[in-house]
Amino acid sequence: MIRLQNINLTSPEAIQRLANNHAIAVNLRDAFPYPYTIEDAITVCYVNFQN
Repeated sequence: MIRLQNINLTSPEAIQRLANNHAIAVNLRDAFPYPYTIEDAITVCYVNFQN
């Protein structure tokens, strides 16, 4: 079962751990960085928090 959660400013470590996957990056072309760093996760959290 898959459980969706809101992305928030307290979860960049979890996002980085889950998103740092070569298979994800390959299927999303140049739009998704690999390796996916903690800085990438913080940026995603910040952008989503602002919206």
